[in-house]
Amino acid sequence: MKTSVLKILSVFCFVMVTAASVQIFFPPKPEADAGDDIRVIVGQPVNFDGSGSAGSILRYNWFFGEVTDEEHTPAYHVSDEPTAEFTYWRTGVYQVVLFVEEQTGWHRGEYSRDVVQVTVTSGEPRANIWSSAADGTAVEEEEVTFRAEDIEDVDEYSWDLGDGTDTDWSGETTEIMHSYQRSGEYNIILRLRRKVNSDYYVYNETHYRLKVMNEPPEIVDIEISTETI
Repeated sequence: MKTSVLKILSVFCFVMVTAASVQIFFPPKPEADAGDDIRVIVGQPVNFDGSGSAGSILRYNWFFGEVTDEEHTPAYHVSDEPTAEFTYWRTGVYQVVLFVEEQTGWHRGEYSRDVVQVTVTSGEPRANIWSSAADGTAVEEEEVTFRAEDIEDVDEYSWDLGDGTDTDWSGETTEIMHSYQRSGEYNIILRLRRKVNSDYYVYNETHYRLKVMNEPPEIVDIEISTETI
């Protein structure tokens, strides 16, 4: 059986003609793809990429979920290119919508929609220090554990244990153990940083005061007399 294929106005449809039938194939409808969810800090430009969208797309319409002025004008970007950039100056969670419009052919004028979530934080890494030392006291040569807790937006940690001992930046050192050889008061510093890009970090730090004694506090037994005078 002889088969012939006729391509008609390539953007509209394909026609396949055989001795028994005629089959018409239409290109797929447009399908928007706004990319993965994004997490940034205030003032950090956000790069959106809709290049994963499918179809013969005429326009990419980005609506950023934010307003541009006191009149509450929606912030948006329309282009024949799939990428867009926007900067948020307030913390919050934003639902960014991408509409793609079919360029030509059978589906001309049809839209597809996708949503990407953008979380904007203040950018300061945060954590608290927990210690195994009861009431912030320890004795000489006692091993004390320090641990970062209530962690938020931290990529790397560095410890300064107050006696000249410190650690390099690492994403793994959320916990450290140390013993002090001399009595005294020590200021333990946990330094935090978050990587924004290859050239820029945001820093913060938190402190813990530890008192080291040369011997445990003496526990005195007190006898209470019940005799009346």
